Amino acid sequence: MASLYVGSFFTNSVLKFDATTGAFQSVFATSNQLQGPNGIAFGSDGKLYVASRLTNNVLRFNADGSFDQIFATGNGLMGPAGILFDANGKLLVANWQGTPNTVLRFNAGGSFDKAFATDASLAKPWGLVFGADGRLYVSAKGSGSVSGSVARFNADGSFDKSFIPSVSYSAGITFGPSGDLFLGSDVGAGSSEASNIRRYNGTTGAYKQSFAASGGLYLVQFILFDSSNNLYASSAYSYGGSDSPRSTVLKYDSNGSYIGIFASGGGLDFPTGLAIH
Repeated sequence: MASLYVGSFFTNSVLKFDATTGAFQSVFATSNQLQGPNGIAFGSDGKLYVASRLTNNVLRFNADGSFDQIFATGNGLMGPAGILFDANGKLLVANWQGTPNTVLRFNAGGSFDKAFATDASLAKPWGLVFGADGRLYVSAKGSGSVSGSVARFNADGSFDKSFIPSVSYSAGITFGPSGDLFLGSDVGAGSSEASNIRRYNGTTGAYKQSFAASGGLYLVQFILFDSSNNLYASSAYSYGGSDSPRSTVLKYDSNGSYIGIFASGGGLDFPTGLAIH
C-alpha cells in the first residue's frame, strides 16, 4: 500500500502517513545529519532523497528509512529546496540560498555534474517540475527588486522563457491531470494577500483562477496530485492575528473544493516536501 511522506522541518525528520486514510504510520527518516528537510524524492533505487536545508546537502535514506549517506554536497550548494530526478537518473536541486539563480545537477552517484539551469530572473529558486513537453519549470520566490516568477528551461538546461514573469510568493509547483500548472503561494503573516493555490494554462502560462484557498491554507511550501487527481498541500501555519502552529497537509478534490485535513500528528511541525510512494 502506498504511503504519503512529508518533510517535517522543525523536527528534522520525514514522516510517513497512510496514503488512503492519512493516518500517521511512523517517523520514517531522521538523522543528526538531517537539519531542516525541504524537498524530498524517491529515486529509481527505491531510496529516499532529502534536501537538508540547514546542512547544505542532499541526504539519502534506505528503503527502510535508515540513513545511508550524504549524497550531494558542495559546489555552491546552499539551502537546497526542491529536488527532482530527470529521465537519466540525475538529481536536480533548486539552490535557494547558494549560487545565485541556479538549479544544480548531480550525477546518479552523487558527484557534481554542473550548474544546469540559471537565469537572472530566477531569484531564490524553490520548486521543480518537468512538463509534458520535457522542459523544466522552476518556481522562484523572488528577492529584493526581483519578483517571484516561474522560469522555463529547455531539456538541455538552456533558458527558454520567463513562463510566468511576475507572481508573488511563488513556491510549490506541479502540473495537474489536465495539463495546467498549479502554484502554491508562500504567503506569511503581515501580507495583504491570501494564501492560495493558483492555476495557470500549462501551455501559455496565462492565469486561469485561484484554484484552492480554504481550509486554513497558509505558507504553502509544496503541492502534489495523487493518482485520483486529488491535490495535497503542505500548510505550515494557520494565521488568525498571530502565527499559531497548525502544521497539516490539506486535501482538495480535482475542482479545488476543500476535503479536509488529510495528515497531521506524529510530531509534524512545518510540513515541507511531499511524496507518495
